[in-house]
Amino acid sequence: MICFPLDNTPYEAKDMGTYLATRTRGVFSSDGNLAVTPSESGLSVSVSPGLAWLKWSDYWGTAALQEQALTLDLDTADGALKRIDAIVCRLDKVNNRAEIVVKKGAPSSAPIVVPPVRDANYDELYIATVLIGAGVISISASAITDQRLNEDYCGLMRDGVTGIPTAPMQAQVQQLIDHLRAEVDGIEQGSEVMLKTVYDADGDGVVDKAAAVPWDGVTGKPGTFTPSTHNHDDRYYTETEMNTKLNGKADSGHTHTSIRMYNSDWSGTDGSITPVYANANKDYVNLSAGNDAGNKWPHVSCQRINGHALNMSLSGTTLSITW
Repeated sequence: MICFPLDNTPYEAKDMGTYLATRTRGVFSSDGNLAVTPSESGLSVSVSPGLAWLKWSDYWGTAALQEQALTLDLDTADGALKRIDAIVCRLDKVNNRAEIVVKKGAPSSAPIVVPPVRDANYDELYIATVLIGAGVISISASAITDQRLNEDYCGLMRDGVTGIPTAPMQAQVQQLIDHLRAEVDGIEQGSEVMLKTVYDADGDGVVDKAAAVPWDGVTGKPGTFTPSTHNHDDRYYTETEMNTKLNGKADSGHTHTSIRMYNSDWSGTDGSITPVYANANKDYVNLSAGNDAGNKWPHVSCQRINGHALNMSLSGTTLSITW
């Protein structure tokens, strides 16, 4: 039977382990003890100094002390899928040592945390898990989940008789973390939450712009809207001036009657003219200015050349003569 400690009695490591066997697995405290935080840059995390208890067997406990801060590098992120890495404080029974390492998770659209190994080879505590987003090149604080109070992964070391379970506290903390993570995911996808730097860029506490505002939601509206300074000067016609000018124009449906032509050498009626030649040879004929009720008509001269009659035609303002 092992009895520790006895005076003047040599002991082995397993005898000291028996003394520590009454303490449960876990970290010494959840303050700064083995706390995991983002490193200053890149895909890496920092682990603060701290003390943990691990189990070699049911009746053999061990204490593991990390004396200095430790930086752990994480593998490159997948280009399309996420994964969850575990920061592990473990007892390596094969190599007879304690160590803090990164256990890389499997890339997936819905990554999971695999349980800690507690067998003949290893006894593990997950002090934190890290969500590695697709394509990320650095780690943010929101990507790290503290697992030190989670009794499924770690928990606080305690006496097996007087200790207080931390599972209820961890459940509340995890619920808050899950809620915050959902909001962060919504911000990244642009569908859940709008950042204040977007809707209130000047920081005055008032939304800068809105897509639409109901009229009764607008405050400070004026009772009347005074037009800007302008004038109606002589560049514009008045209504009376326009009516006068329009009244002087012909109606759009007007028509022109046939031309009246009279001359002492011509005879005819409206729309039908019979020429009277000036001599028996019919060499030429004249149409002189006439006077009909005071209206003057233009002079037109027509003649024959070498016995050929002259033909005149008018197209628009062009007069053509042929023979």
